[in-house]
Amino acid sequence: MAKRVADVVVETLQAAGVKRCWGVPGDTLNFVTDAIRRSPIEWVHVRHEEVAGFAAGAEAMLTGDLTACAGSCGFCDEIRSPAQAQRKTAMAAQAALSKRGVAVLILPIDVSKADAPEEPAFAVHVSEPVIRPSDADLDELLTY
Repeated sequence: MAKRVADVVVETLQAAGVKRCWGVPGDTLNFVTDAIRRSPIEWVHVRHEEVAGFAAGAEAMLTGDLTACAGSCGFCDEIRSPAQAQRKTAMAAQAALSKRGVAVLILPIDVSKADAPEEPAFAVHVSEPVIRPSDADLDELLTY
């Protein structure tokens, strides 16, 4: 059986480090919540989509981790075909991680339940920069 787009989206989020997803299940999210149910990602049910967004944003800010929120609409980008699912999900995760903020990705139900194309995994890169003194400052310290 072919994977559905919802499965590819959840697998990409999991590979990017998502451990928890806040949201309200139902209608347009049924395929996504089912994919989350079968994954190691923890589903946290809330009563309002706005609460899910605030909770995910707060968790991400406090932990520095990528946290997901599932809602029925948004304002950033939309997956309009199965071929876009993995790339756009990885791009949204990358944007949220690099800007330490929120990225919104809309997944219509007809695309969510569609079969996903076979393709290699799309990696999300989490940078962990090391901040250190400049070489000149280090050389100066060595002279003491």
